[in-house]
Amino acid sequence: MDQAIEFPLPDDRGRGQLIRLYACGLPVDEALIDAVVRKTKNASAAFIKELMRRAAQYYIQNNCKGLLHLREVDGALEEMLFSGGSLNASLLGASGVAREMA
Repeated sequence: MDQAIEFPLPDDRGRGQLIRLYACGLPVDEALIDAVVRKTKNASAAFIKELMRRAAQYYIQNNCKGLLHLREVDGALEEMLFSGGSLNASLLGASGVAREMA
């Protein structure tokens, strides 16, 4: 029999740490981290990991120079929450994030 272990959703401080961890190698500033923390209320660690991965893809696709911008993060959020459909958001552990974005 498998054992299920529930991990609580990260708080603001935890989400900030996760964003820093998963932005590894991307140029980010504190203002961006603070904005992403606010936008990811009720998001799981897995959601934040995928968000930063997709934001990095947008950054690279746009041949960006300098800091990662909120537009890349917003593009990733749009894709994950709306373009990808509700199942996508549910599987990524972001059931409450879409409400926060609206």
